[in-house]
Amino acid sequence: MYPPNSNYAEPPIFLLGTVGSGKTEVMQRLSQEHAFHVLDVGKIYRSLAYILLESTDVPHEQEIVEYVARYRQRLMEGIGALSVTTDNKVLLRDTDITALLQTESINKLVGQFALIPLIRSLVNLKIQSLLSAIDDASIVLTGHTLKEINTSKFCTIYLDVDETEAAERIMRSGRDIFPDMGTALASIKERNINVGASKTREQVKSVHNHIYIDTADISPEQVYEILTTKYKEFIGRKKRLHEYQQERSLDRQKFLWAKHPVLKMIQSHVTDYVAAHDAILEEAGICQIDFLSQVLMSCCAYPVQELCHNVNGQGKKLQQLDLSASGHYLGISTYESKGTFLNTELVNMIIAAHLDRYAMHRIAQDAMNRPSQSPFPQGAELTARGNRRIDLEGGYQELHYHERLSNRPVIARPVTSELSRVLAENYHYLHSYRSDEMQAFGMFLEGQELPFAWVSYSALDRDYKKELLGYYGVESHNVLEMTRAWSAIWAPKNTMSLLFHYSRHQMKELWRKKLRALQADKPLSGIYTTVNPNLNFTGSSFLGASFIPVGLRPAGLQFSFDHGIWVAKTRRQAKEAEQRGEEIKKNALPLLPLNEMLMLFDARLQEQIAQQPLHSISPTLYKHV
Repeated sequence: MYPPNSNYAEPPIFLLGTVGSGKTEVMQRLSQEHAFHVLDVGKIYRSLAYILLESTDVPHEQEIVEYVARYRQRLMEGIGALSVTTDNKVLLRDTDITALLQTESINKLVGQFALIPLIRSLVNLKIQSLLSAIDDASIVLTGHTLKEINTSKFCTIYLDVDETEAAERIMRSGRDIFPDMGTALASIKERNINVGASKTREQVKSVHNHIYIDTADISPEQVYEILTTKYKEFIGRKKRLHEYQQERSLDRQKFLWAKHPVLKMIQSHVTDYVAAHDAILEEAGICQIDFLSQVLMSCCAYPVQELCHNVNGQGKKLQQLDLSASGHYLGISTYESKGTFLNTELVNMIIAAHLDRYAMHRIAQDAMNRPSQSPFPQGAELTARGNRRIDLEGGYQELHYHERLSNRPVIARPVTSELSRVLAENYHYLHSYRSDEMQAFGMFLEGQELPFAWVSYSALDRDYKKELLGYYGVESHNVLEMTRAWSAIWAPKNTMSLLFHYSRHQMKELWRKKLRALQADKPLSGIYTTVNPNLNFTGSSFLGASFIPVGLRPAGLQFSFDHGIWVAKTRRQAKEAEQRGEEIKKNALPLLPLNEMLMLFDARLQEQIAQQPLHSISPTLYKHV
């Protein structure tokens, strides 16, 4: 993959498309009219075919790999002597061979060449060398697959055309390549199959901010006009996004994990209440962590002046305070030093309303949330020493752990979508299932059907998160998001860290299957997730699993009225409630920003990102730019 030179005047273009879609004409005009430096990946593949044919006749299809291995040294020497001019001419040992690359023999050979790992490796190294030699110039790189570049650094443009139309264009061009229309069409179909055109078309759809143009019923002039217009829009948006990020960046050294100054007081009060009424909560089967989260979220529906006594002017100060990471402790010291007191009457009313609500809805009423029902001794810890891996259907593995003190067996394995829905709707604090879930995993006691810990993964689908990753040079379509995570109150302390470790390796294997089926263009790059510090989440399990903070996002909650209390809803739930005619309100209490977390499998790239500032992102990002 090739990140562009930092001196590039404009974002480079990566131009893909089916055979005969008009890529060559677009490249020529970009080169002539806008001084783009053109690098044609296809011509480099063709040049290697030309170099091989200098030494031998066209080999039979089943002999191509053998011939490549036999003439490996000649191919390596030849590509070293290859150069590309600014007007896209290919020179071999300083001789222009461009006109010699469109023969029928090369057409037959080049499609198979793209499937050979050694050839792909030689081409990739050559492109990297050519790109690094270009200084302060605009670039258009063209190819057939996304494997050739890091799309986060390019404007990816895909040109498409029907194969029959493509054959007619080639015959009308006057180039004496094919004897008749039937031969031309057969060759185009074969080449599109060999380069995986249909798979690439689907892969491009997942690339953030890609540009797709169907060229079938429009002239080359119209294609060029559409492309350049969309490219200018792309440049303008990228420039404004860059400025937006620069203005809102935060020195990573100033980032501190902290608790909300008001919610910290409420949490302390609710914790004392839970301790005093532990038997009641346990008898009702109420999860203490979930109960605390629901109470804290409901409190956010009220302004600080109603939640606290004796705030005087300090309440106004908190409302105006920008609760960025660097401002967390300012808010805490203000409230502690000024003797602010909690309005316990209001908070107790919220607690009582939630107890009624739990009883009405029978939320999570089982042994998972009863401390006295723990199957593990105090101080329990899972260990992988002497573990076993068992292969399962679908390419997954089951991993067997045991608890260190009791030696009780524990099993990590995939979770079905049906069971995952039960866990999401009854145990996770959002009480909402992600319908786009890709796969979930759980930690099970041997012989139990319900896991005592669970994580769920989905595709990264929020544009503002994709922009953040792109800013760091990470391809968002090759990153998964951990959207849900939960564990029973009695789970051993290292349960989630081990489950993260197990599940990410399973997702990497799932991605390898997608890669082999050409449903993905590169291996899985990493995992993304979000931590909400307003709800007593410190991110310790994620930090222990090698995640790093990469961004801050404004937190916001929506509520509907339920059993005499404002109850927090997800965006989908709030929309459904609004459609039913229910009143929806937003949080009145200012909140700390959410912490966006990333774990990359490329340790060197993650270390580079860890040295950069944190950036602010927002769901309303595109409104700002």
